[in-house]
Parts: sequence; C-alpha cells; structure tokens
Amino acid sequence: MTLHADQKYDGTIARCVWMQAQSGTPGLQVDIETDDGDLIVHVFWVSKKSLGFFEERMVDFGIKPEQLRNGSFLENELPTALVGLAVSFGTKEETYKEQKRIKVAWIGSRKAPSDERGIGYAVAAMLGGEVNDGKPATKKVEPPLDDSDIPF
Repeated sequence: MTLHADQKYDGTIARCVWMQAQSGTPGLQVDIETDDGDLIVHVFWVSKKSLGFFEERMVDFGIKPEQLRNGSFLENELPTALVGLAVSFGTKEETYKEQKRIKVAWIGSRKAPSDERGIGYAVAAMLGGEVNDGKPATKKVEPPLDDSDIPF
C-alpha cells in the first residue's frame, strides 16, 4: 500500500535518532512503520520557535517534563524510549523543487479506550452505566423515595 495525502494512519515508531540540519538546528527523526507496512519519516525540529510543540508531543508520547530537561536522558534514553510506541498520524502532500511527496501533517500517540474491553464499554461507564458479563449497560437509577425516607 502506498501512503496518500489527507489521510489518517496508525503505525509504530520503528527507529528514532537525533540529527542536525545544516543550519545547526537539532531534530529528532522518527521512522514510522504503518500497520500496513509502509514507512514514513518525520523530523521533530527543536528550535526556540518549535520548543513548545516538541515538548507537547513528547509528553503526549509518555515522556515526563522533568525527563525533557535531563541531557543524559535526551541523548541516551529518549530515542530508545520512543521505539515501539503506537502512534496515529495524518498526511499531507508537499511540493519541493517541483517534486511532490507525502509528509506527516500531524502526529500523536494512539489513544487506547479508557476501558480495556473497548470503546463502547468506556462510553457506557461515562454515561453512568454498569456493564457485566457483556450485557448492555443500564443507567444507574436511585430507588424511588418512600415516606420512610422523609426526615419529618
């Protein structure tokens, strides 16, 4: 399968390395393998302008803010910490020197349902339902009040 523009894909970070642009700007290159076996490369450039975005993405990927202030962690552990991470990303088409190519438009960690049984169970729980043994959720209802519940 070939990647197309304006699509959402799921994948896994297969490789992660620090790099540096000719201008000297550092970047964190991630090679993402889609669930269909395609490969796309994305670079998180780290400049004063993009620092907030870089930190936001790393925190989304499960990296703690204090780890992002530790040079040893960034140099030695961050690349390996991201390998294997499940991500979702969107694509866009870009033209450079008259050649079109597909690039990553946005990226984030793949969100798991808040209930390991699935999204429907998570939604049922959000609505105040109970889910037992695969039976449909039923909204929790308080028993009706009777005269004995009235304090006077």
